[in-house]
Amino acid sequence: MTNVAVTLEIVATEFGSPDVLKAVPTKSRSPGRGEVTIQVRAVGVNHTDYKRYADPSYTVSSGQSTPTFPLRLGVEAAGVVTAVGAEAMGPAGPIVTGDEVIAYRITGAYADTITVSASDVVPKPTKLSWEQASAIMLDGTTAAHALAAVRARPGQTVLVHGATGGAGLSVVQLAVLDGIKIIGTASTKNFEMLRGYGAQPIKYGDGLKERVVEAAPDGIDAASTTSVRMRRSTSRLPS
Repeated sequence: MTNVAVTLEIVATEFGSPDVLKAVPTKSRSPGRGEVTIQVRAVGVNHTDYKRYADPSYTVSSGQSTPTFPLRLGVEAAGVVTAVGAEAMGPAGPIVTGDEVIAYRITGAYADTITVSASDVVPKPTKLSWEQASAIMLDGTTAAHALAAVRARPGQTVLVHGATGGAGLSVVQLAVLDGIKIIGTASTKNFEMLRGYGAQPIKYGDGLKERVVEAAPDGIDAASTTSVRMRRSTSRLPS
């Protein structure tokens, strides 16, 4: 008999709490043309993964189709390439067996082996751990796109709401590296962390406008929501 390769995959079996997550055996498949197979070392766990199976209204509000179960989860992972199909070309070039990589944006990252399009695979930075590499893409690309969308430039001031969340903190770090001043809303317990990343923290809640004016008397150039959808300021604060 021919041995069939099997991988374990975490799926949601119904709507509910994390208790509905189950490990199920799934038949592995060989990579086809333009695909690679990756042995997963770490998986990025994001709040959107949870919302997909915990909140039936989430898919409707976000414009997605209603999920069917069992529901495959996870959009990013890091691991080692174990097999490649013909013409396995990623954004950074050809992919070969043994490459350490990040896969994003994919479906079904919650598994110990995945086969995905090579176009969704990039090299893993050598300085990052597996855990760091697996969790950098969703928040990191959201932050990079957000800053690009508002054309934030060195010397400008950007207000970031929810600055200590995953995407918010990525905005903070990328902006500071580019010489952009960041004012970040957060709870007081997270002030020192934000200062450590070079941002100026302010407390969210009542009186926020006054605190923003105090922190940026010459006004702000852009602001972000807690979901890091950035928008250009229609006027500078104070007006």
